[in-house]
Amino acid sequence: MHRRRPRVLPLAAPALLLALAAALAWWMRGAPQEPPVPAPERWFSVAAVIDGDTIVVRRNEERYTVRLLGIDTPEMAREGNTAPECFAREATRRTKALLRGRKVRLETDPSQATYDQYGRLLAYVHTREGVMINEVLVREGFAREYTFKGKPYRYQLRFQRAEAEARRAARGMWHPDACASR
Repeated sequence: MHRRRPRVLPLAAPALLLALAAALAWWMRGAPQEPPVPAPERWFSVAAVIDGDTIVVRRNEERYTVRLLGIDTPEMAREGNTAPECFAREATRRTKALLRGRKVRLETDPSQATYDQYGRLLAYVHTREGVMINEVLVREGFAREYTFKGKPYRYQLRFQRAEAEARRAARGMWHPDACASR
């Protein structure tokens, strides 16, 4: 006669899964948590423009400081230097004009970090009319295309072409007289 062995595996599987889930939950408690990322379909009010490439958005209790991804504008003031860089005031004014009183949608890029070293959310900023503010600033000569550490991003080629167009047309900071008086 052939004797059947008792089946232990079907009974052990749920216990094993439960133990793994408990271990994972315990481990995650001590893991550093990254700040939440806004849902892409949400619309935010622009609360402030810090400079040409940094804004603050809000929706109810949510607030994010956003660094516009893929671009760089001249700095209003650098640490230890109180004087703004050439064309910084103009870039900040243009960003304010584009975003004052607007609702925007934020788009992060999976090829890039979600937050920078200063805790700013890295995002492309879109208006309800479908305008991407990052690209407009580059195309009009208020920003340059910026690739962080040589890491390609979603709209890199688009921004590079926009900058080349702005340079050829001598728009904004690319105009020969843009910083002549400074």
